[in-house]
Amino acid sequence: MHELTDADKEIIILTAACDLIDEMVNYSMFSEDWEPTWSNVLFRTAEHAVLFNIRLSDFLSAPQPSKATERQMPFGLDPAKPQVSGSDGSFLFYLKSVSKTPTLASYSADLEMAVQALASWLDGETTIKSAWFPTIQKEVSLRIPRHEALKITGNIGKHNFTRLAVDANKIKTIMGKHGIQLVGGQEYLILGEFQDWFHDHAFIYQSSHISEQLNTLRWEIYRYLKTIPFSTVKISENFFVEGQKRILEQLSKRHPPVPPFTVDQSFKTQLC
Repeated sequence: MHELTDADKEIIILTAACDLIDEMVNYSMFSEDWEPTWSNVLFRTAEHAVLFNIRLSDFLSAPQPSKATERQMPFGLDPAKPQVSGSDGSFLFYLKSVSKTPTLASYSADLEMAVQALASWLDGETTIKSAWFPTIQKEVSLRIPRHEALKITGNIGKHNFTRLAVDANKIKTIMGKHGIQLVGGQEYLILGEFQDWFHDHAFIYQSSHISEQLNTLRWEIYRYLKTIPFSTVKISENFFVEGQKRILEQLSKRHPPVPPFTVDQSFKTQLC
């Protein structure tokens, strides 16, 4: 197989980004009578909120080699860099690269601004004051990077506890940093209580702002797509890339699923 070019990789990144965002921000996810003029976003059901969080955790992850023993990234993409910032361990790492040094069309300051705004927000912290964990009889005020809390809650919503060893250990580390040492599997015992605080409380509160930011990013990607001269874009001899190019061209001809909207400022303030 021919090595993929920068144009090939940008096509793959942009089609994947549109797919990821469109799975979250769409009318089937939100309340039946929801309108973009509302001051906040409401999900159809609690199950839709969990599904949104699960899909968000996928967006906040980065592509990985198919096997732990492999080093080659899929599609020849560069490895994400979580050691730089939390958002650089997510799909935003690739959108940052596209927005700063685009290959298919001219630079868009608005696209870079939308990417950076979401990245900066995710790299901030969620604070839960006086969180009570009845199983271990402990009360603690927790400060956790937003990207980390959202990934953990998304994974808890997706998997049974037998698939949550990594996330349980993250919770154990978080609690340890706040002076609470979990022993004998207590990190598994409090998975549900952690979910109560950080999904049912924090995520639901932040979901309106998250939805607005994702939708803004999706619209800026759309505006960027409209400037791409698809008829002159040269790609390598790869059937998958050719298919993705056709998908991207179609996406450039139709609006994102949800019109632009702005939620009330009260949903953008720090959670108390």
